[in-house]
Amino acid sequence: ESMEKTMNVKCRIKKIACAVLILVLGLGMLSACGESEPHFGKSKALPTSNSSQNEDAKVDNNICIIQELNMIEETVTVYNTVTTRTLRYKYSLATQFLDKYGNESSSLNFTPGTAVVLGDKLKTNALSSIKMSDRTWTQTGVTNYSINTDNHRIYIGNAQYSYTDNICVYSGNESVSILSIGESDTLTVVGKDSNVLSIAVTTGHGYIQFVNTGNFDGSMVQIGSYIFAKITPDLLTEVPEGSYDVTVANNGYGGTVKCDVKKGEISVIDLGNIQKGGPKTCQLTFVVSMPGVAVYLD
Repeated sequence: ESMEKTMNVKCRIKKIACAVLILVLGLGMLSACGESEPHFGKSKALPTSNSSQNEDAKVDNNICIIQELNMIEETVTVYNTVTTRTLRYKYSLATQFLDKYGNESSSLNFTPGTAVVLGDKLKTNALSSIKMSDRTWTQTGVTNYSINTDNHRIYIGNAQYSYTDNICVYSGNESVSILSIGESDTLTVVGKDSNVLSIAVTTGHGYIQFVNTGNFDGSMVQIGSYIFAKITPDLLTEVPEGSYDVTVANNGYGGTVKCDVKKGEISVIDLGNIQKGGPKTCQLTFVVSMPGVAVYLD
């Protein structure tokens, strides 16, 4: 009877060991399947797991064309000119927006059609930087042009350029066909060598120029309901024509002004005139119920 009990115990142990082994192998197979899936793509959601952060920490340095900078969701959608894939990434306040020389720029300058190079991803899964490409050229305010869709040629003045079927063409924030470009439109053209990569139709757009920005540099500006950006010295940004409420605030200073933007014109906002208020101080009392707690401001 004692021997029979011992054999039964050994049998149960073997069954348990087999079950554990099968479970471990199953989890390994599921993990391997997850790793083989691409984290980005036209139909893929943004990754949020820690594993995807580690796997996708490196972002290639191919030239990408911005399709959309969604300031509400804090995402940027780009077209990779080498892989011909459309990808969507997260950005945050920690993301650096840089001009082609590596200097800090405003996110407002990164409009559809802008050629950029993406930095690696931070631990938060947001991009570390979005930099204007220094390997491309940009011509703004182009009006002396013609487009031959039969031989895929674009003529700007006396210069001739070619383009492919994958050319990115935008009107405002919308992707449009190159056939929709009219003779009277004003264009921003981006290219590399003798090839045109993107065209942005800027007809119906004007500019806002911010001056005397000293008290607000590094803080945020809100233009209308959906445009947000960091203020940089003498910020110049292109926006669709219309009337906007422009709001700034920093260290107790700030206010809201109305701004009318007209087609092809520059509207100047002097932030030196929006300095109502100023730095204020107050007392804060922290009630801490646990020992060893450290409190940090900003």
